[in-house]
Amino acid sequence: MYTFKRGIFFKTLLGFILILVPFFIINAFIHRSGVDIIRQQITAVMQQKVDYLASSLDAELNRIVQLQMQFNNDSDLQDLSIRSDSLRDYEKIKLINDVYSKISALASSSRYISEVFVLMPNFQKRLSSTSVLTNLNTGEYERYKDLAAGTSNVKKDGQHYYLLSGYPAGTKTQYLIVVELSPSMIGTSLGERSLIVDTVSSYQFPSIEGNSFVREELGNDPTLISIEKPLSFTNWSLIVYDRQDQLLQPLRKFTEWNYMLWGLALIVIVSFSYLLIKFIHQPLRKLVQAFRMVENGNFNLNLQYRKKDEFEFLYTRFNSMVGKLKVLVHEVYEQTIYRQLAELRQLQSQINPHFLYNSLYILYRMSQDKDFQGVSHLSRHLGDYFKYITQNNHDDLITLDKEIKHASSYASIQQMRFGNRISFQWELPDDADQADSILHRKVPRLFIQPLIENAVEHGHKHTVKEGWVRIICKDYGNYMELHVADNGMGGGAEHIAELQKKIHAGQCDTSHALINVHKRLEILFGPESGLQLQSNEYGGLTNVITIYWEGAIS
Repeated sequence: MYTFKRGIFFKTLLGFILILVPFFIINAFIHRSGVDIIRQQITAVMQQKVDYLASSLDAELNRIVQLQMQFNNDSDLQDLSIRSDSLRDYEKIKLINDVYSKISALASSSRYISEVFVLMPNFQKRLSSTSVLTNLNTGEYERYKDLAAGTSNVKKDGQHYYLLSGYPAGTKTQYLIVVELSPSMIGTSLGERSLIVDTVSSYQFPSIEGNSFVREELGNDPTLISIEKPLSFTNWSLIVYDRQDQLLQPLRKFTEWNYMLWGLALIVIVSFSYLLIKFIHQPLRKLVQAFRMVENGNFNLNLQYRKKDEFEFLYTRFNSMVGKLKVLVHEVYEQTIYRQLAELRQLQSQINPHFLYNSLYILYRMSQDKDFQGVSHLSRHLGDYFKYITQNNHDDLITLDKEIKHASSYASIQQMRFGNRISFQWELPDDADQADSILHRKVPRLFIQPLIENAVEHGHKHTVKEGWVRIICKDYGNYMELHVADNGMGGGAEHIAELQKKIHAGQCDTSHALINVHKRLEILFGPESGLQLQSNEYGGLTNVITIYWEGAIS
């Protein structure tokens, strides 16, 4: 049977697609490799950027600390802070101005510094680069003193960051130099896509755009490429990040061309499929359908094809071939029908006289025993039996219910002959509609009775008691099975196989009735129908008749 997957169209289209698939795979691989290479290069550039920014920031912070340490040992600052009580007013004013100038110079030495101030507890003053000289807040001094005791180079207080240096170092500090760093200026110098992250508090200095990324979101965002580098001077880390879609913007054009290539390939496949269907698949399918019609016996065909190509020659030769086949098949068909009908008549005639002799003997014996009721029953069954086999019917097919009724009459006669030695059991489909449907099917006349006879005469030849013969009818829609089984003497598997082989070859003289049934079924319903012999679980033989309705001669 023709199927889509077996057709030339499917195979040709599949081959065409398989040819294109490697090109698509190579194209996708090249595009993916290009994206990966550019991403690696971008990552390398970002790594260089973060290294440069980190080293620059470390160097700047170290420079600020060095300036702070130098200022920490300044003599003017020491005099003002430690000896303020012994100084005259003009000396204090001069020292204040000198220290202020140095504080302002330190504050302006780096854009990372927002303010520099000195806390002098002995002088009770606070000198700042922004607010000049103010009174000392004792609480502020104690807070910065405690903050200076920490181990980190950069001290954090709320959202403020400081570099603290005291003189002398220890608990009796005479003054504290406080350098307040400017997170906004650090962020501005690092650029838009850079963050300084305090690894202890997970706080980030805002950049000029005021980014609000937290460290976890930045690290898990698949749309970002980020590089992190710890700073050597502090416990901070520098993160440089950027969005992949913006970094890969130059590749977008190539991606669009790649999609256009795939779209063009799809258009080529669809166009090729359309042309293949129109110029090859449709004419070929029409030719295949025509062959099917010829196979089913329709020879009234004349294919038309207007294009001047190879299919024109095929269609022309097909029409010529069908014309010749029509004449030949008509002649052969008539001869075959006549031969089959003659053979069918001959096989059926061999069955008719087979049962007469034993029936008359049983009737004679019952009359001698004065069993008049038995004589009456047997006479009625014999009348039905011979009326059925001798009726003048030109139709060799009859409904299954009539055939079963005839076989039942035969079984009743045999029941009267053997008494309790053998019983007969009938099984039809349980469903009423199904049983009614199959009982009105046409079957050959006298095909059940020979099988019952064979089971009685051969299977139960030596049975003394509890013998049985079961006739089971099964409907499978497009075919039926009729089982005639017995629990008698079935024979071995090799014997049954040899007997089956002889029945199919028509060589079994001892089973002439079985040959007749098998041959008639083959003639009337085709070679798939016929008789099969099987051994059963009871030690007997099962005759399986299979009739395929679609194979019947109409």
